[in-house]
Amino acid sequence: MGIAGKCYEPGEPLSAIVRESVGHAIDEILLELQRLGHAFHKKLSPDEPGIWWSDHHSSIPIETRKQQ
Repeated sequence: MGIAGKCYEPGEPLSAIVRESVGHAIDEILLELQRLGHAFHKKLSPDEPGIWWSDHHSSIPIETRKQQ
């Protein structure tokens, strides 16, 4: 699973196509983590993303841990 951007200059926002692909990428990553035996759940108190390419907060904060 991967997403490739058109521009990688600092301060440039994500393109609409990339922004629309993020949800699918997250779903695929979570499925792979589950397949590998990791559990995940939404965080009760999301952290600030601290990323330069986004001016909004994610609605899908998660934490992962290896199932025993």
